[in-house]
Amino acid sequence: MAAQRGHVKAGGRKKGTPNKATAEIRAAAGKHSAKALKKIVELVKDDNPSVALAACNAILDRAHGRPAQTMPDSGEENVLFSFIMNLAPKK
Repeated sequence: MAAQRGHVKAGGRKKGTPNKATAEIRAAAGKHSAKALKKIVELVKDDNPSVALAACNAILDRAHGRPAQTMPDSGEENVLFSFIMNLAPKK
């Protein structure tokens, strides 16, 4: 018995074709990106630790990409998560 093939995509934009609406927004935002990055770098030195941490995360996300978020797929991680949640202070 031959393997069944999936559905063929029939409509929509071809892969790799840029979205014209998004291109306009990116172009407008691109004009301010250097100034925005300078401001984020200034915020790293902020006295408020929350602001400084958020700025550091923003820089790292842009430099290296956001870390992948994975869901645990085995029982061990679920047990660890339950253990950590039990250690959390009760309200």
